[in-house]
Amino acid sequence: MLATWDTTGRSTGTYTIRLIVLDTSANIVIFDMQIEIVAEVNLEGIPDAVLDQDESIEDFVHLPDYASAASGDVETFTYTIVGNTAPDCGVTIDGSNNIDINPTSGWSGTSTVTVEVSNGPPSDTDSFTVTVNSRPALLVAALPSTAWPGHVLNVAVYGANTHWGGTSQVSFGQGILVDAVNVASATQLTATISISWDAITGPRDVTVTTGSEVVVGTDLFVLTERGIVPRPEGLAATAGAQAVYLEWLPCEAWYVTGYNVYRDTELNGSYTDILNGSPVGGTTYTDSSVTPGALITTSSAEVGLVSVSQFNGSSTLTLSPPPSQLTNARAGVLHNAKTIKLTINFLISNSS
Repeated sequence: MLATWDTTGRSTGTYTIRLIVLDTSANIVIFDMQIEIVAEVNLEGIPDAVLDQDESIEDFVHLPDYASAASGDVETFTYTIVGNTAPDCGVTIDGSNNIDINPTSGWSGTSTVTVEVSNGPPSDTDSFTVTVNSRPALLVAALPSTAWPGHVLNVAVYGANTHWGGTSQVSFGQGILVDAVNVASATQLTATISISWDAITGPRDVTVTTGSEVVVGTDLFVLTERGIVPRPEGLAATAGAQAVYLEWLPCEAWYVTGYNVYRDTELNGSYTDILNGSPVGGTTYTDSSVTPGALITTSSAEVGLVSVSQFNGSSTLTLSPPPSQLTNARAGVLHNAKTIKLTINFLISNSS
């Protein structure tokens, strides 16, 4: 043995050793060699992980690929998580010594995870970071997506990656009052809204605010012009001994939900006497409370809320052949503060 070198306290790495030998004749021999000092157990180079909110990564890395040792099989060593600054990041080590990442639902942020490898007493650690990027909260839809001034309705609002709850507030902009908000889930709610008659038409942003989370759906709701309520097509009246039968064709205007039928004993009267208990959604109505010989004026008024300024004039209702009891009939439009009435005026005679 020419020499020994005590490596106690030396860091791991590669060293160059030079041995100089001098004999009694002053001859010199120089020996150079490289020696690598390795740790008994080493763990390093585990990469950082980046994923999106509510995503998972199975078998992110195989830990033995980042371990080395002076002796022994790294596949048989013990790997343990000894540090995790945010456990919700969901980092675990499975039975095959792979890193799995399954963050808690809805969680986002960054965590520093420390892993230890050991083979008996010798051990080493390495750290890596897990970053979970939050998904942006979005408003997906508002249904129905259109309405008109004067309308009162429920609007279902749908979101994605939202966290709606009991404190959520909804806004549709100026002229639309939100009367109530019913939250069904973190991504779905229903807003009951009342639209003023003078609300400005056009696209509207819908905003849902829940604490610091403010989500805006641009042009998600459209306020349309108030549609013209058509007169009932095919309107016909048939008079019986003590009854008047009205019928008309189905109304194709989507904003008309039904008709109210009014009656008055004077032509062009006030029409405050509504005959039906609830809006007539069908196409027929029977007035069985008429008195023979009396002048009866009946009007049909749409229930949907529309602009009164869009109606004017009058037209003649022709019955062919006219019933014997019906001696006069005409149709016209009467204006009220917020009601449109299509009138049918007829005279019931005593003849049968």
